[in-house]
Amino acid sequence: MEQYWVTESIRIFLQSIYGGIQIGYGVYRLSRLRGPIITVFGGKLINEEDKYAKQAHALAGKLVAKGFSIITGGGPGIMEAVNCGAQKKKEQLGIKEECTLGIGVKGLDIDFKNPCTNIMRTCHFFSRKWLLMHYSAAIVVFPGGIGTMDELFEILNLQKFKKEKSKLIILIGNSYWQKLIDWYDQAISHGAILPEHKKLFTITNDIDDVYTLLSDYYSRI
Repeated sequence: MEQYWVTESIRIFLQSIYGGIQIGYGVYRLSRLRGPIITVFGGKLINEEDKYAKQAHALAGKLVAKGFSIITGGGPGIMEAVNCGAQKKKEQLGIKEECTLGIGVKGLDIDFKNPCTNIMRTCHFFSRKWLLMHYSAAIVVFPGGIGTMDELFEILNLQKFKKEKSKLIILIGNSYWQKLIDWYDQAISHGAILPEHKKLFTITNDIDDVYTLLSDYYSRI
């Protein structure tokens, strides 16, 4: 048992070093983007013909035209739609700087080839989350599954405890997120969540509203 703890400690130590190197390289890649940076989360299984994928594509183009860069989790679905919307607008406007980046995790979506951006792959979910959350000016969340909910609740929890700098968090899709609002209301009624925690995010259906919110927000920070 003692030998196990020694070898396990060495393994964890080496992994932490490698993880630190990955984060350092990720910060370098993010520094190559023209700022400010917007992080977009969303489901990888959502079809490109889905209304949310089309909204993601359009929003990314509008934000790039405004001067923002977009980062995602580097997978298909909403993430691909966002990266492609950003890249298409970059080419249309003749922008030379990089405007979008996908940050994936090694071993996930290994058969997926993003046609619109290079994918930087990290060794851990933690490294990817850190890069996606820590260096962005705001976060936009499209409908998604378990992974999207995990990312959303992590950033909300960090915001709640003020362990992450204040960010604008926007959820797309009133009907999709209605059950979340119902859950918040129920949790508040039981005293499990403070009422002010419901104000950590904004929900809208309209990408024009998102564009306006992000533009106004960045002009104040």
